[in-house]
Amino acid sequence: HIFIKSFTKVPKELFRMTTGGPIRRKAHPSPDRPQRKFDILASAGKVQPKALDPDSYGWPNGASIRPNGAGQQRIVHSYTGPSVSIYSIPEEKCIGIPLPSDLLIVHEFGDHYSLQPRREMTVEGNNIGYGLRYKGR
Repeated sequence: HIFIKSFTKVPKELFRMTTGGPIRRKAHPSPDRPQRKFDILASAGKVQPKALDPDSYGWPNGASIRPNGAGQQRIVHSYTGPSVSIYSIPEEKCIGIPLPSDLLIVHEFGDHYSLQPRREMTVEGNNIGYGLRYKGR
């Protein structure tokens, strides 16, 4: 994975897909990478800011978000569970808007971005819901 760029302002409309209703971060409580999907590696219930220096970047460290392109559409259409919720950081209201001082958006590779902490915070305090609006399916 490659660290392409980080943003302190919303760069484009981005979407987060999750099963069920509320947005949940999939935290793994150990420095060891699990085999299952996860959003962050937490240490003692804390999320560390890993995207402040691209040279020492460690992924994943935030909620995966993508623009509405082929990759996002493939993920949405391949989902087979009973329900899925799609949230967006809407373009018309958010492009160029500064993020809260404790968050940043990282363009990691291809069409993959993530919403990440800019300071140490608890998993529960990680403000993933910032600016996200339910799109539904």
